[in-house]
Amino acid sequence: MSQTLGSQVARGALVKLLGGVPVNILALVLTLIAARILVPSEYGTYTLAAAIYGLSDILTNPAVATYLIRNPDSTDHSINAAWTASAVRGLFLSAILFFIAPYLSSLFDGGPKVTLLLRIMSTAFIAQGLKNLHSVRFHQRLEMTRVLLVDSLGTAVSSILGIVLLYITRDVMALAVAAAGGPWLNALFSWVFSKRARFVWDTAEWGAIWRFTRFLLLNGLIHYALLNLDDLMVAKLSDKAALGLYSLSYAIVNAAVLFFVRPLADIMLPTLARLRDKPPRLAEACVAAVSVFAAASWAITSYGWVLSDDLFNLLSDRSEWAQAAPVFRALLPFVLIRGVNNALGALVLAAGQPRQLTLISGVQLLLMIPIGLLGYVASGYLGLIIAITALNGLAMLALTWLAPRLAPVSSVALLLTIFAPMPAALCSGFAVAWVTGYVHSPLGRVLLGLLAAVIVFTVTWELTCRTRVGALKSAESFMSLLQRIRARRAGASSG
Repeated sequence: MSQTLGSQVARGALVKLLGGVPVNILALVLTLIAARILVPSEYGTYTLAAAIYGLSDILTNPAVATYLIRNPDSTDHSINAAWTASAVRGLFLSAILFFIAPYLSSLFDGGPKVTLLLRIMSTAFIAQGLKNLHSVRFHQRLEMTRVLLVDSLGTAVSSILGIVLLYITRDVMALAVAAAGGPWLNALFSWVFSKRARFVWDTAEWGAIWRFTRFLLLNGLIHYALLNLDDLMVAKLSDKAALGLYSLSYAIVNAAVLFFVRPLADIMLPTLARLRDKPPRLAEACVAAVSVFAAASWAITSYGWVLSDDLFNLLSDRSEWAQAAPVFRALLPFVLIRGVNNALGALVLAAGQPRQLTLISGVQLLLMIPIGLLGYVASGYLGLIIAITALNGLAMLALTWLAPRLAPVSSVALLLTIFAPMPAALCSGFAVAWVTGYVHSPLGRVLLGLLAAVIVFTVTWELTCRTRVGALKSAESFMSLLQRIRARRAGASSG
C-alpha cells in the first residue's frame, strides 16, 4: 500500500478498534446484566422478537450504504436519491410491522410479550430510513473518527439507557427499548455531522442501486437465515428457555467479534475498494488482514474454551445459566470463521462480485436445514449448533478457493495463514489451564487466565512469525503490526 493510504488505513483501524471498545463494552454489559436479572426464558423471549424483527429488516433492506461506499465518486444527487428511497421504505415498513406483529408472534408461539417487543422495535425502521446517507462520505474518505460518531455513539447511549431501564423495571422490555433507541440516536448524529440530505425522486438512480444491491439483498436474506434460523428452530423445537441459553452463549461469542473483528472489518471494504486496480497491493492487504483476524481469533478461542465454565459461573449465580457452557464451546469457532469471512468477503465486494457471496451463502442455506435437523436429532440443540458451525467452516474454505480468482493470492497460502496461529493457541490454552489450576475463585481464574493467555499467545505467535518458514512469510505478528502503524503515523506527521 502507498504511504498515504497506508497511514489512513492504520489510523482508521486504530480509531475503529480503540474507539469501538467503549461501545462494545456497554453492549456486553447490557447483555451480562440481562443474564443476572432475567431467567433464560425471559431472555429467550427477547431473542425471539429480535429474530423476527431481523427477518423483517433483511427482507426489505436494499443495502444502499454498501453501494455508495463502494463508489467513491458517488454524487450528491445519487446520495439524496438513495436517502429518499430509504426514508420512504422506513415509514412504510414500520407501519406494516406494527400491525402484523401479533400474527408474526403467533407463528412462533411468542404470545403478547413478543408482540409488544416487536412493536417497540418496529420504530427502528423509521430511524434507519431517516439516517442521513451523506455520512457515507466519511467511509469513502476513511475518516473513521466521524464514522465512529455517526454509527456508534447512538448505540453507546442507547445501551446506557437500556442498562438503567433494566435495573429500574427488571423487565425484558428494556432490551427492546435499547435496540430501537440506537438507530434513532445514530440517525440524529448523522444529521449533526453530515451534509444535509435532500428529497430527490429519481427512479433511474434507484434502478442502478437495485442492480447492484439485489445480490446483497438476497445474500443478506440468506445470511440472516444462516445466523438466525437456528434461533427459530430452537424456539420451535424446544422452548424459550433453551433459546435463552443458546442466544446468550452466542451473544458472548459475538462480543469477541464486536471487540476486534468488526472494527477492523469496517475498514476493509473502503480500503480494498481503493486497491482493486492494483492487484499486488490488493493481495498484500487481503493476506495481512486474514493473518491479523486469524491470530486474534485463535487467541480468543483457546482462552474461551478453557474457561467457559468459569465465565458462566461468574456471569450469574442462577444455576440455569450454567447449562450454557457447552453451547458456548460449540460456538467458539465462529470467531475465527467470521473474522476470515469478513476479510475475504470484503475482497469479493471490492472486486464487484456480490453474486459470488450470494452463491456461497445459498449453498450453505440449502444444506443448513437438513444438516441442522440431523444434528438436532442426534444431540439436541447442541448437535444443531455443532452442525451449523461446521457448515460455516465450509463456507470459509469456499472463500479461500474463490480469492485467487479475484487477487494474485494462493489458496494454500491463505489456508496456512488461517491455521498458522493454531500452535500458539494450543500453547496458550495449556498455559491458561495450568496457571488457573491453582486458583478456585471464578473471577481470579478468569483474570489470571486472561493475563496468561495474552502473554503466552503473544510471545509464541511472535516467535512463530519470526521463523518465516514457507508460506508463513505472510504471517502478521501483533508486534510488527504495531510497528507499522507507528511508522506510518510518524510518516504522516512528518509529511
